[in-house]
Amino acid sequence: MEKTVTTKQVRAAIALAGAIALFPFAINNFLQGRLLLGCTSGLLSLTLFFSAWQLNTRGRLLTGGVDILVLAGLASLVSVQQQGVVGMMWCFPVLLATHFLLGRYAALWIAGLYLAAATVIAGLTVGWSLAARFGATLGLVSAFATSFCWRIQAQRMELESVARHDPLTGVFNRRYLDEWYPTIASHGPVAMLIDIDHFKRINDEYGHDAGDRILLKVTNLVLNQLGLSDEAFRLGGDEFVVVMPRRDINDAARIAHRIRAAVARDPNLACEVTVSIGLSEAVPDESIRSLLKRCDHAMYRAKRRGGDSVQLTGGLDWSELKIVANQ
Repeated sequence: MEKTVTTKQVRAAIALAGAIALFPFAINNFLQGRLLLGCTSGLLSLTLFFSAWQLNTRGRLLTGGVDILVLAGLASLVSVQQQGVVGMMWCFPVLLATHFLLGRYAALWIAGLYLAAATVIAGLTVGWSLAARFGATLGLVSAFATSFCWRIQAQRMELESVARHDPLTGVFNRRYLDEWYPTIASHGPVAMLIDIDHFKRINDEYGHDAGDRILLKVTNLVLNQLGLSDEAFRLGGDEFVVVMPRRDINDAARIAHRIRAAVARDPNLACEVTVSIGLSEAVPDESIRSLLKRCDHAMYRAKRRGGDSVQLTGGLDWSELKIVANQ
């Protein structure tokens, strides 16, 4: 079986390669009497070694790579001051690293300050004519790097959105439910499982296009009844789940009844549509799988009652909690 190389392993390999490549330069600077440059480049090499170890053992950098960036920037500016044109070459990888390691706005500010400092030091070292051309070239590289990084970030955000949302209804999908639920599991949230009654028969009689329109309409009717802290997910087919981290079972049951009534009474649906809803309240830190299993049992009790019903874990329905629904 072929072993997959992870992003963290690639980053660790790059850090290790950088450390090994820089070490001879640090030794040479000491031998040439450039002690400040030797110290900064040597410290940068050691930091890269340590970063490679962190990535291999912990999977992340404790400082997010900021220490590497600070040392690399300092070493490159010292190199410009002591080596002139040769030292100016080190500014380009440092500038690129700034855009890749920092957030977009922080990278703009830091890159701008670094560009100004490198240009001024170059002007004092090699003359202002060459420094001006160097600064302009460095600025163009920074502009292209900014454009590239922003485009990559936009594409990543788009891909994350696609991965988390159901393409038909636009609500979150099961994959994101599994990812998000552990962040609120300690609150003991309430969940409701919503299933459209006789949906297969609707698809058979009216066609899949009509079925898709019904799914969209039911989704909107559900969302209209939810609050800001409630989240809706499509599990697949005609099943939806709503997780409510800040509500108790009574409040959730009121909402479930309003959803049931809104679907049953909506005049814009292509045919008569009803839903069965199962409700359950989680115990703190209960898994989503366990919670959904209990919701599923309650929902099938609603099905056995003929559908168009709200059932709670334990065999109760909403009326037994003495709920006064908003008609």
